[in-house]
Amino acid sequence: MSVKQEFDEAATSYKKAFKQLQVISREFIWGRTITFALLLILLIGTDVLLFASIGGILLASVFLFLSNRDQVNERKKNLQRNLWELNEEEQQRLDGTLESVHTGDEYLDVGHPFAQDLDIFGKNSLFASVNRSYLRSSRRKLAELLTSPVDLRQVEARQVAIQELKDNREWRQSLQATLRSLSSEKVNEEALPENLKSLPGSRLASWLAVFLGLSTLIVLILISTSMVPSLAAWIMVFINLLVLLYFNLRLQNQALKTDHLQKFLVAFLQALRIISEGEFKSPSLIKLQSYIGTRAIKEIGILRQVVFLLDSRTNILWPLINVVLLIDLHTFSLLQKWIQRNEGQFQRWLQCVNEFEALCSMATFADVNVDFTIPVLTEDKMMWTGTRVGHPLIPSSERVTNDFDLHQPINLVTGSNMSGKSTFLRTIGLNSVMAWVGLPVCAHHLKCSKFTIYTSMRTQDDLSSGTSSFYAELKRIRGLFDLEEASKDTVLFLLDEILKGTNSQDRHSGAQGIITRLLGKDAVGFISTHDLALADEYEAHEHVKNYSFNSQLVKDRLEFDYQLRPGKCQNTNASILMKQLNIID
Repeated sequence: MSVKQEFDEAATSYKKAFKQLQVISREFIWGRTITFALLLILLIGTDVLLFASIGGILLASVFLFLSNRDQVNERKKNLQRNLWELNEEEQQRLDGTLESVHTGDEYLDVGHPFAQDLDIFGKNSLFASVNRSYLRSSRRKLAELLTSPVDLRQVEARQVAIQELKDNREWRQSLQATLRSLSSEKVNEEALPENLKSLPGSRLASWLAVFLGLSTLIVLILISTSMVPSLAAWIMVFINLLVLLYFNLRLQNQALKTDHLQKFLVAFLQALRIISEGEFKSPSLIKLQSYIGTRAIKEIGILRQVVFLLDSRTNILWPLINVVLLIDLHTFSLLQKWIQRNEGQFQRWLQCVNEFEALCSMATFADVNVDFTIPVLTEDKMMWTGTRVGHPLIPSSERVTNDFDLHQPINLVTGSNMSGKSTFLRTIGLNSVMAWVGLPVCAHHLKCSKFTIYTSMRTQDDLSSGTSSFYAELKRIRGLFDLEEASKDTVLFLLDEILKGTNSQDRHSGAQGIITRLLGKDAVGFISTHDLALADEYEAHEHVKNYSFNSQLVKDRLEFDYQLRPGKCQNTNASILMKQLNIID
């Protein structure tokens, strides 16, 4: 069975379960409606107090029981719906029809050594292909993982973790489906730790709440026995209102915003439970899981209850209860104690969930790309050898692969227009990035060293700063030499259409100078160019190797095979293309 068929079968199963739970949900609605109607009839139409009291208690208990079971059923129903939609989305990804994909544009730094040129972020990017995270902080974590290669031991441990999560689709999807319910919520979980820290509290508030609450209850009891006049109750209410007003004025501006927070904490608590109950073998997953203990689950449960009290302030009966028992003060006091008990811990628990969700995204990417392989990483220098290496962001039905072994520090790639030079450079760069962040690569086999990757491929002019595209490229190349001096690892450079913004003579002499300087550095890489004379000059050089992509004219039509060949390009096609477009005769 293909991966697509597996997702189709799972989606069908979860959809069926969702429909069954929908039926049960309607039954609970009818049950509550009938119970409530019977309760009203009993209270209105029965004169026997004892019978009305016993019957009312029984019917109210049934109503509460049905409401509780309905809430449990609703959570199950939402989970099944999320699992159904999640598997349907994976089918759409495989078909290339998924529209609502998070591109990660907000994480793109145009000054990054390779992120822009290698399509790490943006539409049809690596991030868009990998990401299945629903928490914004998890997406940020994934962006960090994709742009920050780690050392050999760390990436090998991550490979093992990703492989284990890949093989445990059921557990992985249960976590993803739980967090999926938060995708449309307005809670900014990244700001929660700071909001919690900034919320003030007061020991006086807690003591006043206890003292005044008890005093008010005692006064009410005394009034019921006619021991004190009813005026005493109004005096206590007035005092309570003054105290509530005083503290609310102090707390209002910094009070924790609880809109949508209750739903977030319910899902977050369930995610913590799923992580804590997971059975892992990977040392890195076990270590990550250890940050989630019984304390985390208990404390988030308490916070959820406190937030429930804060949310209840909008209830129509809340002012009546609050003015007697001063629950607002108790609630703020409970929240302050929670903050003091868990200072710094919430951030740690959130980061743990973020990393698990980011790793699950990477594991799902590995799961659906069955033709990708786990690369072999080495501490050897200047190693890059691969067979059937392709561009991972091109659909498999359109992808053309090449074999490549790195033999020389500088590799000149010439070729006719649209023959595949730029795609090949991106293929080398993107697979190198994926290998050293722990992802499987688009190749039958790949073994590579750790490189500091640097690209100059999409330089553009900037009218706001008066920078031409040529000058922007020069600045980018200057950055390559700066990086080489600072980097501890060998630099892998990818320079596409080098010095394309100047005349042919300057381009030729400038490229020579750059190559000469690079030969004296701890750097290896690829330079693509249309300058065939440049390729001629380095044909016999011991540290420079020529490669090319070529096209063929078949029946007045250009054909490309996108195959890398040794040696310089043997044909050009610019004039042919211009003739085909009726630009020239």
